[in-house]
Amino acid sequence: AVAALRRAEEALVPLAETDPAAAVDLGRVRTLLGRALYELGRPTDAAEVLLAARRGLEAAGPPAGRYLGLSLSNYGLVLHGLGRHPAADEAFVASAAALEPRLAGPPPPDGDARADLAVTLTNHGLLLSEVGRRDDARRALERAVALQAEAAAARPELRALARQE
Repeated sequence: AVAALRRAEEALVPLAETDPAAAVDLGRVRTLLGRALYELGRPTDAAEVLLAARRGLEAAGPPAGRYLGLSLSNYGLVLHGLGRHPAADEAFVASAAALEPRLAGPPPPDGDARADLAVTLTNHGLLLSEVGRRDDARRALERAVALQAEAAAARPELRALARQE
């Protein structure tokens, strides 16, 4: 998977210089690559790739919204794993800031904004708890649970499963 993602990254780099959609795709590929590297036990490499994804997605502007938020959330996870807690905190805060505007208005076609934000808040809450910021952690986790409940309520297939239990 890493080799295929590296090939996709190589192909997208020149395109991303002039095509905003390709820039977003490059950020998405780098996010997946960073996550894969982290899962393979290469957190330092993952952090470098996710930082490149962040920079590219930030430069892409509003079209990158969801993907910037998801990339930052993954970056926060990796930084947390590396013990870089202040940087992880900043990444989770930036992730939430990128995802939050997606809650306004109709549901976006590219994924449930509530579920995306809930994942970020859950991971941020765990970090906050670990560093002793229990009240902040509780607030983040409570909001994450509420958002997940809203996201599940909006999906009829999940409501049906909940009734079966």
